[in-house]
Amino acid sequence: MSRKKHKSDLRTFIHFLFECIKHEIRTIMKDGGVVMFFIIVPIAYPILYSWMYNNEGVKEVSTVFVDQSHSFLSRTFIRNCDATDGIKVAKVVSSLNDAQELQRQQECHAIVLLPESFAQQINRGEQGTVLFYADLSGMFYYKGVYSALTDVSLEISKDIKIARMKTYTDKDESIASSPLEYESVSLFNPQNGYGTFILPAVLILIIQQTMILGVGMLSGTRHERRVYTGRIITQRTIIGGFANTLGRSFSYFFIYIATTAYTLLLIPHIFKLVQLADSSTLIPFLLPYLLSVTFFSMLISRFVKERESIILLMVFTSMPFLLLSGISWPTNALPVFWKVVSWCIPSTFGINGFVKINSLGANLNDIHLELIALWTQVVVYFIINIYIQLFIPRKSTKK
Repeated sequence: MSRKKHKSDLRTFIHFLFECIKHEIRTIMKDGGVVMFFIIVPIAYPILYSWMYNNEGVKEVSTVFVDQSHSFLSRTFIRNCDATDGIKVAKVVSSLNDAQELQRQQECHAIVLLPESFAQQINRGEQGTVLFYADLSGMFYYKGVYSALTDVSLEISKDIKIARMKTYTDKDESIASSPLEYESVSLFNPQNGYGTFILPAVLILIIQQTMILGVGMLSGTRHERRVYTGRIITQRTIIGGFANTLGRSFSYFFIYIATTAYTLLLIPHIFKLVQLADSSTLIPFLLPYLLSVTFFSMLISRFVKERESIILLMVFTSMPFLLLSGISWPTNALPVFWKVVSWCIPSTFGINGFVKINSLGANLNDIHLELIALWTQVVVYFIINIYIQLFIPRKSTKK
């Protein structure tokens, strides 16, 4: 009798599971908003972001120089700046007001002021002053001009130091001015490009955010219309709870297999991004990441009461999630509370793991902490979803 009951329960579970998968996929394909977040946005956004940052950085930033010194040193400084790949001298003026007017007319993105005392300070053996005004509407402008000014300042300082030394040979001058020779090598990002740095993290985050938006929109629609997945939800049994949770998650998971392959494999190949990932490492990593994102999305969707509210809830979280991952802000500088919050978000470990695999060539041993964290999230969020499915009835707000 017990064996027959187990077989009957198994058949019921499999039947409910496939019915739920079929119903969920049919619902997704009939909903234009969900199709947009599940398919169209994951296709368009990676192309948009990769195209925007494909140049890696900004070169030849249009810069106006205010030369109030009118000296040989100031002209040398301006000429050397123009020779760098970071600065293009748009115009040399003698008044800061003229430079500000040019910036208001958008003829330049930065202003460099060489004060009247510039050459006098250096000739007296004092530290010279260079004032730099940047257009912070784009951080690339600031970075390009600042880096070029720093390099030129160091080179001119070296030349001044050599000129004031009483040495006998060029070798003595070289040793005195640069006792230690060094060569800067940017590992894994030879171009020092912003795209190579940020795009892997953005691509991983796109997968999470679009799934949350799509699943949340489905949940909001069900809540508004009180249309649930067949009788699986209304039957609050263990079989029904497991079948419904697994059926819905499988539907999202299978759709996002193709989305993830496109986002993380095809897009980097098209835009010539760094790709050091090995399939034997990438696949075992992406499996728990997709599962954790799936169950996390289903959990978030429980709080969605209206179809459009998930958009308001999630759109503003993309930048905080990126910061909490530690990719652009050091994790050890975060307060303890925000560290704990970041541990609850799949993208935190997804971003760090994918960057290590794709950009640094890590293997499974190198990302074991991320794997443990992601599998822990999978188990915890799955159990929470099952508990909610079985014991917390969902009330409709319709009157």
